[in-house]
Amino acid sequence: MIIDFEESFNTYDENILNNYGVFNYVCPTCGAKHSFIRHGTYERNICYSKDFKTTETTIEVLRLFCKSCEKTHAILPNDVVPYCIYSFSFMLDVLIEKIINFKKISEICEGFNISFQLIFNFLSRFIKFANSCKYVLMNLGVLNNSGNPKEVLASFISYEKTNHNFSIKYFFYSSWPFLMSKFQNILPCPIYVGGTG
Repeated sequence: MIIDFEESFNTYDENILNNYGVFNYVCPTCGAKHSFIRHGTYERNICYSKDFKTTETTIEVLRLFCKSCEKTHAILPNDVVPYCIYSFSFMLDVLIEKIINFKKISEICEGFNISFQLIFNFLSRFIKFANSCKYVLMNLGVLNNSGNPKEVLASFISYEKTNHNFSIKYFFYSSWPFLMSKFQNILPCPIYVGGTG
């Protein structure tokens, strides 16, 4: 799979799905450049947060075929979490309600119409992620050395809202692939981090 951090839900259809030109990605399997052709689409359900409420939608995802190694790869926008129906912004909104706004679990469950188990799953993922992203936030100068989970989340959100590129910075400051620690996936997956070009 290829995650294009320069494309969002809003720009995906125009710039990726309806693009019949050249795809300037590097194949995550064989490393070939400019070797992709369209190979079809599939539908994927996504839950995202709109005004701190759960909204569901279906997006059409483009698959590309690498002419060099004959493997196919899906192109995902920046907010899609691999192998998860919940978007990254949805997870952040749930965490904001719990860690920063001090809402009770029952209030969050009711507001987002989700289970308490899912909230604890997001919290568990975030705590693991917070330990690895503290170093990056300190290097970027947005977090001091203490870095409790609330400070890490607040710094992360502040940086992301102003710069919109924490994902790329995290990848370059870290020695392991960005999404492996971000979402604590146990399935390794080849990922090209970045946009076209």
